[in-house]
Amino acid sequence: MSFLVVVTYDLHQADSEDYQCVKECLKKIGLLDTTANILGNEENKLPNTTAAGQFDGVDIKTVKEDMRSKALACMKKCGVKGKLFITVSDDWTWGTNKF
Repeated sequence: MSFLVVVTYDLHQADSEDYQCVKECLKKIGLLDTTANILGNEENKLPNTTAAGQFDGVDIKTVKEDMRSKALACMKKCGVKGKLFITVSDDWTWGTNKF
């Protein structure tokens, strides 16, 4: 089954290098800052501290725990502190708009 994973985060007292480290690490685990990997069409940039990806898994709870663990490992690797919010869905719709 395929699941949409969205992660958003706040970093405390972080500089641009910290943010870049987190983005690169999340990208390596399949959480990107654009929608192209999800929709397969036009690339839309997500808000600055949001990343998303589509993942296959057995059930929603397992995917959430696996991706949360990987995202937290990225934060630890980059040496940052902050907050992380993760949501996982198997029945989703998607939309982006510039304003």
